[in-house]
Amino acid sequence: MNEPDIVFGDEPTGNLDSETTHEVLDVMKRLHKEKGLTFIIVTHDSTVGNSTERVILMRNGQILKSYKPAGM
Repeated sequence: MNEPDIVFGDEPTGNLDSETTHEVLDVMKRLHKEKGLTFIIVTHDSTVGNSTERVILMRNGQILKSYKPAGM
């Protein structure tokens, strides 16, 4: 429970306003940088997805596309 290597998030910002979403993403990025945590996030929000280091698009259990968002 403490100091995990991987954190899974199913729509971690799904019900948040844009300011709080930004704050949550900043915390995740900081924990990744400072502690080496890997975050695997499921989201339907392209803004959230495109703020990550890697995006994997899936449909019906199949990988459609894998890419690094622009600016990363």
